[in-house]
Formats: sequence, structure tokens, C-alpha cells
Amino acid sequence: MDEFAEWHAKDLVVRESVSGMVPSAGVGTCFSRRALITLCRDTDNQPFNTAILTEDYDIGSRLALYGMKAIIAQFPVEFRVQRTRWFSYGPKRQLTLSLPLSVREYFPDTFRASYRQKARWVLGISLQGWQIFGWHGSLADRYLLMRDRKGIFTTIVTILVYLVALQFIVFYLLSQLEIWNLRYPSLFITHPWLQLVLFANILALLLRMVQRFYFVNRLYGWEQGLMSLPRMGIANFVNFFAVARAWKIFLSNLLFGTPIVWDKTMHDFPNADTLNKTHQRLGELLLTWQAIDTEKLQSILEMQKERHLPLGRYLVLRGLLDDEILAEALAYQTGLSRASFSVDTVSSYHDVLPADLCIRLRLLPIGQGEVGQLIVAVAGPLGKEELAELNAALGHGPVQQIARESEITAGLRHLRGDPEHLTGDQSGSPLLLGDILTEQGLVTSVALKAAMRDYRPSRDGRIGDFLVRRGILTPEALRQGLDKQNGRLPQAHG
Repeated sequence: MDEFAEWHAKDLVVRESVSGMVPSAGVGTCFSRRALITLCRDTDNQPFNTAILTEDYDIGSRLALYGMKAIIAQFPVEFRVQRTRWFSYGPKRQLTLSLPLSVREYFPDTFRASYRQKARWVLGISLQGWQIFGWHGSLADRYLLMRDRKGIFTTIVTILVYLVALQFIVFYLLSQLEIWNLRYPSLFITHPWLQLVLFANILALLLRMVQRFYFVNRLYGWEQGLMSLPRMGIANFVNFFAVARAWKIFLSNLLFGTPIVWDKTMHDFPNADTLNKTHQRLGELLLTWQAIDTEKLQSILEMQKERHLPLGRYLVLRGLLDDEILAEALAYQTGLSRASFSVDTVSSYHDVLPADLCIRLRLLPIGQGEVGQLIVAVAGPLGKEELAELNAALGHGPVQQIARESEITAGLRHLRGDPEHLTGDQSGSPLLLGDILTEQGLVTSVALKAAMRDYRPSRDGRIGDFLVRRGILTPEALRQGLDKQNGRLPQAHG
């Protein structure tokens, strides 16, 4: 976190200004059509070099050789973030920060995962980059290449310095305790010029610490800025193990022909409990995206408590959010993929699950995963009861993908044989009849959920008629709910 804050806000900006060669930083990269055509022309339509472990760095270097310019995009975007005071122990506060457009993701948070991922970067950027590209370009380009590659030597020297310093401290303590009587004269007394070298190094270190604090503070707050200073020492050990691993792999390939394989860090795919702990709540996420303001969110949360409706569906129902943004937010929050399907897809998998089950659980079978699992499109993650029912029907758990509520509605109509057809446009209402009835106080969420357990579309017909027959709903209330669902009543706005 500390290093990326400094690299992307300082080093890459300086690199662009002095040489015009900026390595593609992996995610969040855009290429011009001309650039891709040029890369394909000389590589037999293989624009990305799979022989190097850091293809993002490689592609930036090759574009520079073609005389093309790369930039790091600096477009200000307002982020709404929640911060805690006093090193995460104080109350939360909400800030609006104007920061450059960026892509954010989690970094490895264990020592082994950290140094293994950095070993791949060192191997690809410093060692393979040196081997493949050599020292090309202008004086500024060569200087930047030197900066990229010096770590394969200086990182080792840094750890040796730590060992020498530790030895000095141990000998000093032993002499103070009169356990060790042999004393060595100080180098700085017999060689005064080393005092100047030491003083210059101290100034350089202080400058580096000020810069590290500034850039980390700018992105993550002053508490993390302060913590980034002692973390510089930890980073040195991570870098040392990364460089040692990179040298080992590189020399083994050079001397014995051992293949260099991709060593991508494995990311955790958390379960539902972990997601609840680590991911933002939906309301917090929508605030960050500026899809809703704080005042309206607080108002909706108060009303939602009374009606017991999911927040996202309640926001759509009140006209404060469209189902496309809700689908994007739910996919981001849960880590599930967005679903992409057509009328043909729905038709192809119509017999995989009973239509009654699909309609009742509001899901669409749309494909098959790599290990044979059924892929289902849902408007929101399925609960434990729904998953248990699906497991019983399939014999295994499904792969869930997030779709818009309107897409689910249109797909279910197609399964039911209704005249509406699924198209690329929104062809179904994002408003669920049950949500409308609950929001208007015409039925309770508890009664509706209990009725849905017994509901079988092929036997009971439309859900509204079923609720009337069960005595849960009056015909007048049903007409009122259907009018709003079909857009014949003005939508309520908070």
C-alpha cells in the first residue's frame, strides 16, 4: 500500500515527464487501436508477451521502442470514504477526497504471499527486462531502467547493513556490561570523511520518509502515513526475500534450463460471513459511488426498518436508484460476476430446472461453469434456504451471477410463455409486486415470505391472484399494486 501510493503518485508521474515511457500498471490500462495493431503486426498477432512474467511492464517498454507515448492518467474524481480516528479505534467519519482516477484492490496481507508476488515483479521487471531489452533509449530512459534494476543488488546490501548494525549493537551492549572487553575504534573517528557520507545518507533518508508520509497520508490518512515509516523496515525484509527468490528462479533457468513459471499470488475468495466483515455495506458503497446522498440514505434506512425490505430493492422502489446501478453495486460488493445472456440462452437451459422453481426463487439458468456447475442469473445473492433448495434440485451448488431485476423479470416471462420477449433492452419491470405491496403496507414481509414457500406458479397461477385467494390481500390492494408495477401510478420519491 505504501509503495504503490508513492510509485503511482510520484515515480510514474516523473517517469512520464522525463521520458514518456510509462509501464502499463496492469489493471486500469487503455490502449489505442493503433498501438494494438502495431504490437500485433510484429508478433504474429500476439500483442502480449507471455514469455515474461510482467507483461504490463514489457508492453510499456515495447511501445516506447515504437516511438509511442504512454501516460499515467490524472483525472480528478471525488471519492467518498469512511475513516476512523486514532488508528482505527475511534469513531468513523466521512470525508470527500478529490483524487486521481484509480483502480483499487487488495494487496497480499501475509509475509509469504507478499514476497512471492514481489518476486514475480522483480524477476519480470529487473532480470527478464534486462535480459530482453538491455539498455536502450535516451539517457533519461537508461536512468529509469537503472532505477528499476538497482533493487536486485541494493536490497541485498540493505539486509547486510542491518546485520552489521545488529552486530554493532550487540558488541556495544556486551562491552557496556563488561562481558566483552575487546573494543574496536570507531570508523567515524579514524575516517572523518565517512561522517559526511553518513550525514548525507541521513538527509536522503529523511527526505524519503517525508515523501513516503506525504503520499500515503494523501491517499489513506495521517495515521497510515505515520505507520508507513516503521513499515519501511518491514518492506526491506519483504523485498530481500523477493529478490532472493527472483535470483534463485532466474539463475536456475539460466544454468539448468528450469522453466520460469507464472507464480501469481492466489487470492482468497471469501465466504458470505467474510464478505460481511470485509466488504462495505451496500449503503456505504452507494455513498462512495455518489449514487445517493447521505440525507436520503438515512431517510430510506429509517423507512426500511419498518418494511423489512432489502435496501437496494427499496431504493429502486422509491425511484432513488435504477436497477442497473444496483446490479453493479451488488456484483462489486459480493465479488460475483455480472450475468450476460440472451433469449436464446434462456431457451437453451429452460429444462435444467423446473420453471416453478425458477419463478419462485427468481433466477434463470444461463450456462455451465468449468467444473460442470450450473450458472444462474440472480438479482441478488441467494439466501441459505434458496441455496439449500437448489442443492436438492441439482445435487450441487450453483454459480451465481448478478443480473438486473428487469432482466430476470423478462427472462421469467419468456420461461412462462408470456408474449414479452427478452431483448437487449430493459423489457421487464424492476419493481416486484411483493416489494410494492410491502412498501405500501398492504401486506407484511413475514406473511408474504410464508406464502411464497407454498407458492407453485404452475398450480397457483399469478402471485397476486394467489395472495388474494389465500386471504392475505384484497382485490383492491392487488389492483393498486399492479397499477404501480405497470407504471400507471407516479413513483414515490424521498
